[in-house]
Amino acid sequence: MTEIRVGVIGCGGIASSTHAPNYLKVPGVTLVACADVDLSRAKAFAKRFNIPSYYQDYREMLDRESLDAVSVCTPNRFHKDPAVAAMKAGAHVLVEKPMAATLSDAVEMWRVSKETGRVLIVGFQSRFNPSVVTLRDIVSSGELGSVYYARALHLRRWGIPSSPTFIDVDLSGGGALADIGCYAVDTAMYVLGFPEPETAIGV
Repeated sequence: MTEIRVGVIGCGGIASSTHAPNYLKVPGVTLVACADVDLSRAKAFAKRFNIPSYYQDYREMLDRESLDAVSVCTPNRFHKDPAVAAMKAGAHVLVEKPMAATLSDAVEMWRVSKETGRVLIVGFQSRFNPSVVTLRDIVSSGELGSVYYARALHLRRWGIPSSPTFIDVDLSGGGALADIGCYAVDTAMYVLGFPEPETAIGV
């Protein structure tokens, strides 16, 4: 089996609770490096998940390590630069949702993905929930006819107010709508097969 060498950029909550533990469960995947602007956090993360190398600067990690894939788990505002750098270094990228804090950042990330031929995927795991998969199958089968309206809701209390990232508009790139509401928007669009919206209303 070919080894898939993975690096993690941003060693905070989502990297610790979700990305690293799940990478360790996948046969053939090896966590080989991590980076965080807080070196002590990177060191603790590396120790916890038995990762041989840790860095304060993700660019140094990308220069020194031969990585097949990278998880970008930084605050939303800081997704673009590490994602672009990782793709240019030859790695495929899984970036936490939302893809970016601004449209221009997202477009740049998409452009670099096309230029480099690297896969860029956003961590919208809701698409894989059994209920969402079932609903998408029903909609695509035509059983419901032509769907012209969707209402999507998402509620979460985890991390609020203990984690400032979720309630800091600057870091999250738009507060709750950008950071949590993107799940509702993506799930609705995914279930409907990504139609071209005519109107959207938020309250």
